[in-house]
Amino acid sequence: MQETYSDKKLYKRLIVRSILAILVILFLIFVLPNCFRLLFPFILAFIVAAILSPLINKINSKIKKLKIKSSVSKKIITIILYLLILLAISGFVYFVSYTIIKQIISLLSSIQNNWGSIVAGLKSFEGKITGLIDKTPQQVSEFIQNVSNNFIVFLENSVKNLLSSTVLTTTAMISKTGVFFLNFLTFFLALYFIAIDYDLMKDSLKSVIGRRLLESFNVMKNSALTALGGYIRAQLILGLIAFIFM
Repeated sequence: MQETYSDKKLYKRLIVRSILAILVILFLIFVLPNCFRLLFPFILAFIVAAILSPLINKINSKIKKLKIKSSVSKKIITIILYLLILLAISGFVYFVSYTIIKQIISLLSSIQNNWGSIVAGLKSFEGKITGLIDKTPQQVSEFIQNVSNNFIVFLENSVKNLLSSTVLTTTAMISKTGVFFLNFLTFFLALYFIAIDYDLMKDSLKSVIGRRLLESFNVMKNSALTALGGYIRAQLILGLIAFIFM
């Protein structure tokens, strides 16, 4: 009787754990991605506020001698600084995206317009090595000829498909401008309100999490900022080189 009761308890535990595992999997697959998309502007706003809050506090401390209320001055500084930063980021993203798309379309259009010359060059190169191919067995010669023809067809189709994909991607990006603007507005409002109360939120967070975890987070944040700064510098240099020589 005891074994039967123990088996029933074991089966109940297995069923409960299986149901919980299924619910967790369904949550990760269907709910979490949608929640992340909805909360992404707020998460990004909190990260940006954490990065820029020390700079705002530093600027605010330097103008305390002026006869302006501290809360008002901080709000004004926050709005101006974030507007400048967001304008700079938007301009940078627009410049990089525009340059990349323009260069890709220009390259693919140039290949299409000069396709006859490219094929003629490939045929000329093929003619130069015909003597070497003729000395090989017939099967090898036919194989090389088929590879050459297939490569030309593949290259032509790839250029057409890539050009079409680029145009479709650009069109899709333009069609989603309204959604992007709405997310941008949500991000800016969230950034403003989070930045105003960031110090209070930071103190509350410190009281909840441990000191060691907070130090680890600061180390990761500094490492991420260093890596991001290096990446942005590299992209600016590459973009400048591409703008000069292309």
